[in-house]
Amino acid sequence: MSASETTLLVQWSRPNITGRPDFYYKIFYRDLSNSGDFIIVTDKFVNTSYEVEYEIMDLNPSQNYQIRVSTHNGVSDQDPNQLFRWCEVQASTVQAGNVCINLILITP
Repeated sequence: MSASETTLLVQWSRPNITGRPDFYYKIFYRDLSNSGDFIIVTDKFVNTSYEVEYEIMDLNPSQNYQIRVSTHNGVSDQDPNQLFRWCEVQASTVQAGNVCINLILITP
């Protein structure tokens, strides 16, 4: 993940085995300066390349955020374990410079 004053770029490697051709991601974030709920950035982000990235824009400068990426397919809503198909990372927007954090996304 890289950060700027108002943007976080989330990057991860696509799992080798996705189970179905209709595989997609949901991406959420929340501002850690308040106890708000997650805000969904995209509810059906499709990317077929091995290296995946998504830019979350219009954030507040110098804030801490929690980012969540979850994996889904056409039958995800039938899976009682769907809450376990996501990963989270905390990151901050910065005034200057860059910070890089890589996500490891594991699907069962």
